[in-house]
Amino acid sequence: MAARICMLVHQDFFRDARVKRYTDALLERGAEVDVICVRSGDAEQPVSYHENLKVYPIPMKRGYRGVVDYLLEYTWGFLLYFLRLTSLSLRRRHQAIHVHNMPDFFVFTTAVPKMLGAEIILDIHDPMPEFYASKFERSMDSWMVRIMRWQEHLSARVADVMVTVNDAVKHNLSLRGIPDQKITVVSNFPDPHIFVRQPAAQGEESPFTLIYPGTLASRYGLHVAINALPQIRQSIPGVCLVLLGHQVDYVKELEDLAQELQVADCVDIRDVVPIGQVPAAMAQADLGIYPALYDIHMDVATPTKVLEYAMMGLPILATRLSGIEAIFDDAAVSYVPPGNVEAFAQAVIDLHADPGKRAELVKQADVEFTSTHSWAQEFNKYVDLLRSLGLSV
Repeated sequence: MAARICMLVHQDFFRDARVKRYTDALLERGAEVDVICVRSGDAEQPVSYHENLKVYPIPMKRGYRGVVDYLLEYTWGFLLYFLRLTSLSLRRRHQAIHVHNMPDFFVFTTAVPKMLGAEIILDIHDPMPEFYASKFERSMDSWMVRIMRWQEHLSARVADVMVTVNDAVKHNLSLRGIPDQKITVVSNFPDPHIFVRQPAAQGEESPFTLIYPGTLASRYGLHVAINALPQIRQSIPGVCLVLLGHQVDYVKELEDLAQELQVADCVDIRDVVPIGQVPAAMAQADLGIYPALYDIHMDVATPTKVLEYAMMGLPILATRLSGIEAIFDDAAVSYVPPGNVEAFAQAVIDLHADPGKRAELVKQADVEFTSTHSWAQEFNKYVDLLRSLGLSV
């Protein structure tokens, strides 16, 4: 009998690379997968691209605003997910419900399927205490972060097992009292079927292009890159900075900054695209950037976009953070101090002037990551976890 699994994620499933990777790999193994997620565009009906997959959007979209807005969104979302999951589980009798944070407490929507015998998996993409301390610039002792720790603890008790993205996050969860043996690390590595390296384009010379496809938020330091552009284009007149992401309030700040610095003509901010379209954009770039700022969350996160750069053969320029250094040394990534505009600008100028250095970064990234790590290895850990719960996959 094929395993029957339900994924619950408070994102657009078609743009969430981690959830889609799990789903596609399960489908390849013959599993039946239902996905409950937020609405994509105007879609309101279940959709599918595989006979064993059904996607059930709830009638809401994601919001990207302040604390009160998140609270209202999560409250309404909790009710909608509970109703949809309960109804679906009564009909489908899932063997496992895989809940992807954020938020953690959506794991409580699994009450009915849990009573019906489903195994509950809680997947910590981002640890909520650190994430909210970072996003809203709070201390780890603030009331809001304390609430995040409390709901994390309760959510962990509801889950039968937990999954997270790297050893540093697992360590922090363990320090907060979650049993180490309950947590499996499944690293968030890019899908090799999507991120396929393409040969260098031949023909007309194009501008030297920096690219960042991902979350557009101040903690990712994209204003640092724009502040560096006046210095950069003194040496590289045709430089272009391409940003891909949701059009949030921070985008207006970036656009205003570019206008103020008179570099708006070399900043191209595009709306988010499905994950399958990201490699084509990367293939047009010369340098993948990750100018994130330092804080308690950003330091331990493993930025998937940096791994995608490596998969695509893009040289990487990134700020020196522990999550990146755990994978790449100085021979594979051009590191700069977080928030240092001058260092960022000089690194871009130096890399533009030295194609050999760019090629060496790509070669070493292949040695340290691309040739030694894979999503297949990580998915096998997930398969072992499912089998330990009694599922046939």
